[in-house]
Amino acid sequence: MTAGTIPSSAVTPEQEGKARAYLAGIAYGFGLDINDWVGLDDTTATTTDAEGTTLIHTGGEAHPFDAVVPCARHRQHRVGVTWPADLDKVRDDTAACSALAPATTPRLTRRAAEIWLITRVGEARQPA
Repeated sequence: MTAGTIPSSAVTPEQEGKARAYLAGIAYGFGLDINDWVGLDDTTATTTDAEGTTLIHTGGEAHPFDAVVPCARHRQHRVGVTWPADLDKVRDDTAACSALAPATTPRLTRRAAEIWLITRVGEARQPA
């Protein structure tokens, strides 16, 4: 390829999202490897750590990342973050919230519904 020529293959939205997330991660101090990111077709990208926390690069102005942290009480917390310290705070807050979850989740009890037998239109009776 000579200088000034355009590559023959176009960049996909997934590749663009992955590259943007990687560069933003470096700029904001997350330091994740480019292969840790999974690009999506809307030019965003996600990565998930061993604890189940998902970091989503949205490219937003206020918070370029969203952190989705599993919570035992609310299923998950989704919070905008900018810096690694923000992510640590979200994890700590979610851990405190999870600690407030009941020891056992209440289960709904099922009871048998009454069965009705319809023998003719307009007439219904319970079977014996």
